[in-house]
Amino acid sequence: MLRFLITDDDDVMRAFLRHVLLGVGDVNHAFSGQEAVEAGDGALAEGTPFDCVFMDAITPGMNGLETASQADRYIVKPFDRRTVLTALAEPGFGQHPVGEKGEDSW
Repeated sequence: MLRFLITDDDDVMRAFLRHVLLGVGDVNHAFSGQEAVEAGDGALAEGTPFDCVFMDAITPGMNGLETASQADRYIVKPFDRRTVLTALAEPGFGQHPVGEKGEDSW
């Protein structure tokens, strides 16, 4: 099962991404860049690293741009469910959404 970390201080965005990702894998949350680093280090130490991290560019303290300086893929807000699933499919984290109607967009 894939493991995701959502780092965003916006409750609505965290809920939206959780809604999209729950069918794909296990979802964890962080509210700041520092919490994301700590969660990532903890997961790595436990031998269960995150497969994918969703990081908002503007978070309290250490911002997402500082935290994710080695990111290899970006999605620009606003985005919808199809955009998230397509971005995950490109590196092999699932399948491209096919034939979906009524895009979820928050």
